[in-house]
Amino acid sequence: MRRVVLALLLTSSLLLSGCLGGGDTNEPNPDFYGFAIDGAQVTDFSGIDQHGENFTYSNIDSKVTIVAFIFTRCPDVCPITTHLLSQVSTELGDKMEDVTIISISVDPEYDTPERLLEFTESHSVDWPHITGDVETMQAVWDDFGIFVDKEYIAAHVMEDNNSTMQMMEHRVGVVYPDNSTMMHTGMYGMNMSNVSAIDHTEHTLGNANVSYDIDNGSVTSIDGIEDTWELYIWNTTENEWQPSPKTPENITIMMDTGHIGWVAAGANASNLMDLSMNNSSTSNSDCDGNGYVMGEGDGAHCMCDEGYEWGEDNGSNNGGHLSCVPSADNDEYLVGHSTIMFLIDETGKKRVLWTGVSWDPELVAYDVRLLF
Repeated sequence: MRRVVLALLLTSSLLLSGCLGGGDTNEPNPDFYGFAIDGAQVTDFSGIDQHGENFTYSNIDSKVTIVAFIFTRCPDVCPITTHLLSQVSTELGDKMEDVTIISISVDPEYDTPERLLEFTESHSVDWPHITGDVETMQAVWDDFGIFVDKEYIAAHVMEDNNSTMQMMEHRVGVVYPDNSTMMHTGMYGMNMSNVSAIDHTEHTLGNANVSYDIDNGSVTSIDGIEDTWELYIWNTTENEWQPSPKTPENITIMMDTGHIGWVAAGANASNLMDLSMNNSSTSNSDCDGNGYVMGEGDGAHCMCDEGYEWGEDNGSNNGGHLSCVPSADNDEYLVGHSTIMFLIDETGKKRVLWTGVSWDPELVAYDVRLLF
């Protein structure tokens, strides 16, 4: 049984062709950085936005509409996608007058207008976030070819004293001058937004009662040890620690990395904990080498790589959620534990598809401009 949050069904009416690089905007079929699709027109639908107001798709009067699918109790990819879409808006500048962004819930039973408003306010965005009754939303998902897996949504929720809470863990590693190490965990609510490496350091070390000093946007001492501390970030794609390509103040947790490390001058950065084997305080699972663990306790689950999905329940892998196995179905386009976004042209046709959370806002903005 498939255990993915979203899957785009490939049918004869949705022709996918991945195109890289730009093209002549005057050509009838310009090249896109996303997946160029020959999709049908969006079937008109209505719902309720985060302000409790009625929303009707056909009332949109824009040259391009960006449609994303999210759910508010998603602690990982949805906040990232929302932040990236905000950057697309910034990148487009005055062109946003001809663009509309909407985010559609895949968890309408939980995503009330009040919760959507809380989500949008916490992420400082104001475009429509749409919910409705399950039957209405199911028709929208079907129109876009979206499969919603409620098991995946439920895996993001931890039960605590009969109340629902969502938490994320992000690490701060330290390698001292003598090459001894420590690894500290910072816990955040699902609505964390714009947390820099410095913010994360202060939050995590402070809660761990570890003394530190920060000056001119960087750490100058940890545990009373003054040194030239170099920032490292965890690269989930390569499963390794790498020197930060940006200054600490410009590294954003969840956007640039999930975990950071501070390494004293001359110390060996390879002593930082290998997080490919230890991404959860509650599990030693390595997701079969095909992903990494998010969350903790009953909410711990693998973020499987593209082409992999959760395995079967063997009694010791959190219902299969701590295992990543090759996807068995070849007739579906796998999005995995991620999200999906469509670019719609002025006629209402689905033209470009973007998946995952590693896309560059500048490239999405480029594709948007091609549709003007």
